[in-house]
Amino acid sequence: MGPRTMFKFVASDGIGSTQKRHQARRACENCRRRKKACLHTEPPPTSKSNTALDNKVGVRSPTSPIYVSDGTVTSQQQVRQEAEAQSSTPAAAEEESLHGGKDVSTSNEETHEAQTDLPAGSPRQISRRQEDPNSRFIGDLSPEGIFLAATSPDATQGGSVGVWLTTNAPMTSSHTSAHTTQSPSNLFYGTGSLVQQVLVPMLEQQCLSTLPPPAKVTALTKIYYDKVYPILPIVDEDDYQDLPTLDPHRILLQQGICLAASKNFAARQHLVLDESGSPLTCREFGERLSGAMRMSMEMGLVTNRVVMIQALGLLTQFADNPAGDDLSSQLCSRAIHHAQSIGLHLKEDQLPNSKRLCCCIWAIDRLNAALYGRPVLMHERDFRADFSSHFETQEPGFRLFLRVIELLDRVIEIFRPASSEDPILTWEFPSFEDVVLKCGVPNLSMSTLTAIETLYHAISILSCRSKTWADPQRSSTSFLRQSLSTATLSSTVINELQDHHLTLFPFIPYAMSLAMSISYREMRHSKLTLHRTRARIQFQTLCDALSKLDGIFWSASATSDMGKKLLREMDRVVSTVSNSSERRLEQHSAQSTENSSIAATAAMDHTMADDQNMLNGNGDVTAHTMQDVDPSIFESISDIDLFGMFDPAFDLDGFDACLEGNLNPALPTNFQ
Repeated sequence: MGPRTMFKFVASDGIGSTQKRHQARRACENCRRRKKACLHTEPPPTSKSNTALDNKVGVRSPTSPIYVSDGTVTSQQQVRQEAEAQSSTPAAAEEESLHGGKDVSTSNEETHEAQTDLPAGSPRQISRRQEDPNSRFIGDLSPEGIFLAATSPDATQGGSVGVWLTTNAPMTSSHTSAHTTQSPSNLFYGTGSLVQQVLVPMLEQQCLSTLPPPAKVTALTKIYYDKVYPILPIVDEDDYQDLPTLDPHRILLQQGICLAASKNFAARQHLVLDESGSPLTCREFGERLSGAMRMSMEMGLVTNRVVMIQALGLLTQFADNPAGDDLSSQLCSRAIHHAQSIGLHLKEDQLPNSKRLCCCIWAIDRLNAALYGRPVLMHERDFRADFSSHFETQEPGFRLFLRVIELLDRVIEIFRPASSEDPILTWEFPSFEDVVLKCGVPNLSMSTLTAIETLYHAISILSCRSKTWADPQRSSTSFLRQSLSTATLSSTVINELQDHHLTLFPFIPYAMSLAMSISYREMRHSKLTLHRTRARIQFQTLCDALSKLDGIFWSASATSDMGKKLLREMDRVVSTVSNSSERRLEQHSAQSTENSSIAATAAMDHTMADDQNMLNGNGDVTAHTMQDVDPSIFESISDIDLFGMFDPAFDLDGFDACLEGNLNPALPTNFQ
């Protein structure tokens, strides 16, 4: 036998020396009674091992700036001096007794308990670990996590899927912000002192100040909780109101709430970012808010992952720009990444309202897959329990929304690469009324019910996937359901938009674009003139409805412009054919008149000749035959192949590919 291999486990400091695990320093009696972080007692003599341990648990250097409740930046040393001064005065003791031993002016970052105060893996400790910019998540499948968890006393269990570990990231006194230099994931990590001292503070100020005036924020918040929240309750109102006014986490959620509310018609007068300025357009207002939100997260101003999940969820749904399809998918992926990192799908009761937030991210993932042709990232096989059982505990509007998304989740199956060439649904597709009654929510508000019904009809259109777009199975149940949903959308959506009864989500223009694709297919390939004429009317109606949203959703603007271009070309062809027919008719009339004149002259001459012959005694009369009229002039214009007469410069194949691809979410759309 060969030599026996020996393994030796060394301490986490990497120097190989054995050392005892250091115990956390006990707080003073006053801080223990108030359950506050103790800053009064002097630390033990500094050693190399103690310094390493302090860096691991995220202890700030005395000169490191931190954020306090009033929004200013101060240093740890100043906070310690102020705390000592307050604790040594009789007024401080009296104030403490009045408040029941709680200091209401202290921010969350100043009130960290000692590590021994909370059991490992408790919800509060996990939440605190997630907020620490120095911490990183290591999954259980990584071999690194096993050794680091065994050798690191500050490792925290992260939702039964891994551990949170605080990394050693010391700071220098030249850094001006504690948020932009601690984590390698921050945008300005590793940049020079000029960027840290000049650019970073300016960007922080710009991001945190990009908000409407307080009165406008209040109005937009009301619109959000009245219209958007009942369908997609991403931000809980109580949790949001509990955050300090100047906390960057609250400001980020305020920006997301205002962004979501700005998509509704009732918010037009409140889209103001400057107190003295006039209201902005919905698109400009959204671009500035979404830009500030993304920069805040990239710079590390917000570190709580639950808040980041909420902000990313709002950005995924309501951030709009010409490249919004790819951006929305990226933001959706990041939201799911954070949700899976904290184990939101495994321990839904670990954090307040986490079950509802997990359902929101699950629904957004399915919408992203349908709207932008992306794979689904959250699968039921990865959940700990029956995920659909969570739906019954939700609010009525959200419960109905989730049941409709559940239909979408099942419909997506027929668009996966493993599906057959002509897949069909093997389960009965319920009517919208049946879904509403099954959820027990027939008394929802008009705006909520109409928006969810619009999404239902979009899913109904997707439930029919044909092997060939030009020749679907017209006798199938899926095709009939698809035609019925298209007719319903074309006849009702335009009225709902005019009456402002529709809560606007990105799936609203998506549903209308699907109906436009069906109408276009009927115009192109239907064999009946009646159906082509009817499809032309539907196409025009949907195009007009999308025009009302062109300043709100970029996708609506692009689809509407494309539809108008197609209609103009069709009108040009019809006008050309009509003018040609009129000219042919005029030419035929002129020719007929000329022939009639010639015939009349000939008849007169012939009559005179006959009379002369009769006078001469010849009684034979020669008969005259009239010229036949061309019957093609009177044929109906609707029977002519208008698309075959399009201008060669008009990219008809591109239109076919775009509108046909709109019905096939198996591939990304509008992505370059």
